[in-house]
Amino acid sequence: EKSVASASALRTLVTQGEALQARVQGKRTLRPFIAEMYSEGEALERKLADSSTVVQLVVENVRRLDLAQANTRKALERAEGIVGLKATVDGVASAIVEEDWEK
Repeated sequence: EKSVASASALRTLVTQGEALQARVQGKRTLRPFIAEMYSEGEALERKLADSSTVVQLVVENVRRLDLAQANTRKALERAEGIVGLKATVDGVASAIVEEDWEK
């Protein structure tokens, strides 16, 4: 009876050992794929870092362009004001010379 129980326990242990060995073997099979995925992840991380740097440079350049555009707009408005003022001064000077106070 003891030998039957021992044999049964031994068979159970052998079966469990085989199942454990199969699981370990499955994990060993995955090891190369995990290493490859890790390498691809690192490469992707580097690409994203590079892309982030490029995006930051683009954003900075867009801000500069926006500022330049705003400054150009202000300069144009000022130039238009100066041209209008000059036309007014010329008109006044002409009216004084012609003594035409209705101009």
